[in-house]
Amino acid sequence: MNDDFFTRERNFNLGMNWRAICVGVVLVFLAFFAAFFFPVSARYKAKECNRNGDVSELVRCILKPQEAEAADWLDVRLDQLAWCESRNNPQAVNWNDGGSPSYGLFQFKEGTWKGYIRGYKLFRHAEDHELMNLIMDGPTQRIVARRMLQDGLYYHWKVCSTRYGWM
Repeated sequence: MNDDFFTRERNFNLGMNWRAICVGVVLVFLAFFAAFFFPVSARYKAKECNRNGDVSELVRCILKPQEAEAADWLDVRLDQLAWCESRNNPQAVNWNDGGSPSYGLFQFKEGTWKGYIRGYKLFRHAEDHELMNLIMDGPTQRIVARRMLQDGLYYHWKVCSTRYGWM
């Protein structure tokens, strides 16, 4: 009976050793994989750049300056425009904006909203009342505003475009 006990204990320990070896092999593989796909210089640069935890700052720091500028100049303008128009409130409504209300993050009027949604061929099969349900959706407004700014249509936001010197 004693021999049986020692045999089982030895086999159990041998099993634990195999588990430890497997874990070690996996860790070595992961370390090699990380080093291969994420070079040391980029890791150090990421650590150096990301001191305050801001993802956009990290992207700008790691990318070459011209790539970062091209990637986010429009996002910066959209953020500024949303702040100027609605203080980043996607549910904002200005009931007295030149005779008709303006809605949402970028303060679209009903006619402008429908016109550019149709013009950019977004939501092609949507009815007018369905488009008006989307006017209070921040991400959808951001898509339309992005396209408009890419096309140079800053005049739709005269006050804010002038304030930021875009016109």
